[in-house]
Amino acid sequence: MRGFVRASGASNVGKPHEQSSRCRCRRRPPGAGYVGATAWSGQQIEARYREQLDRVPAKMPLIRIFEQKYDRGLFVSTSTATLGFGCPAEAGKPLPVVTITSTIRHGPIAGATLALAVVDSKVRIAGGDADVQQLTAALGPDAPLTVHTVASFAGPVRSTLTSPAIKLPLGKGAELDWRGLGGDVESSRDGQSVSYRVKSGGLTLTDPASHTTVRIGELAFQGEGRAITPVGALMAGQLQGTLEAIEISACAVGAQTVMAINGLAFSTSTAIDGELLKGTSSMIAKGSFGDVKLDKIEMKMSMKRLHAPTYQHLMETTTQELYRCGAADKAASLMAMREKMQGDLVALLRHAPEMSIDRIAVDSGGMTGELSYTVGSEGVTDADAAQPLPAMLMTRAYLRGAFRVPVAWLRKLSQATAAKLPGRAPDPSTVDVMLDQAQAQSYVVRDGDYVKGEASYAKGALSVNGKPFGSQARR
Repeated sequence: MRGFVRASGASNVGKPHEQSSRCRCRRRPPGAGYVGATAWSGQQIEARYREQLDRVPAKMPLIRIFEQKYDRGLFVSTSTATLGFGCPAEAGKPLPVVTITSTIRHGPIAGATLALAVVDSKVRIAGGDADVQQLTAALGPDAPLTVHTVASFAGPVRSTLTSPAIKLPLGKGAELDWRGLGGDVESSRDGQSVSYRVKSGGLTLTDPASHTTVRIGELAFQGEGRAITPVGALMAGQLQGTLEAIEISACAVGAQTVMAINGLAFSTSTAIDGELLKGTSSMIAKGSFGDVKLDKIEMKMSMKRLHAPTYQHLMETTTQELYRCGAADKAASLMAMREKMQGDLVALLRHAPEMSIDRIAVDSGGMTGELSYTVGSEGVTDADAAQPLPAMLMTRAYLRGAFRVPVAWLRKLSQATAAKLPGRAPDPSTVDVMLDQAQAQSYVVRDGDYVKGEASYAKGALSVNGKPFGSQARR
């Protein structure tokens, strides 16, 4: 061992320069790596912020960005964006604006969270007319909406939304009782896919001047979707939700329910097949209108073969032209918009799109009334593009519709209408006389306690109950 020590020591004898050189090796200060990582996180989150803000006009053309500011620090940055609707240069039109202020804490340890950044945002309202200013004053310094966002390094961005419950005076004794909102939103890093869950306690609006109360009950919905194109708001996905109630009451003494919809459940599903969008929607509820009880309300809708890129371009063109600022000649602007729409509409119709209300049904008093209709196009060619749109639709569009309602409902409606007319007594036989005349000319068909009918239009020809329209009048 001693020999080893001597040998080791002897190796350094006469080499002070080498020893000194090793002693002068640089060492990175403690925390330098973290500071560098924080600076990198700050750059990354600023780039994401600006990218998402740049997409706003394409995804939401109605919203205009009036001002934006970003102050990047080493550990914390701040941003302010002012958004609004309308044209800021048009005098005499005070515009309501929404200001979003955000505090951004940079990662890799943002506050107490391991993430690229943690962002806390507050959304406030300002400007606008007297009503908006009164609302702003009632809110005071509190933000009506706050958002807490955690942006991961490579994964999704998760946000929590909160809108606190508050009672707001609206003038002349009216009051809005907002019962708050909360939810979670998760989006992909590129912002192309999103999922969400939102729940609100609803609201109540009371207006003593008109003796009216509007109550919207608890609302909850959730869904997911993915953008069809890199820019634009059109998405394919799913949505499901429930609404406890919508009630309107009005009466000076003793509130009476004018209209109520209760237990509403709704869902929507859209999908993309190539470039063609298809989807279905449904809604079910119960309710009442005055003293008429609606035991069940049901609606089903569907959409087929909607060319997504063309439809998105049509919506963008229409919105941009309608809300374009600085247009000296609005009439010329609208004419240009119609010309642009013509091309997009023809392109849409080439794919034979179809929209339909597959079924609207109402159950009341043990009886059911039904209505359905379908509208679409077929056989559109390049040659049709040269025709004016109305002329093309005359030969290429089709329409089908049908109804079936209880005769008892028509009698009750007739009697209620006659009772409101001065000097006219309700006559229960009026409806039956009119229906007999309509059936004699094949406009309707009596089916026991019901009356029904159907109509269709295709290739420029209209038929009613399977017979060419006009042949009924000649009978």
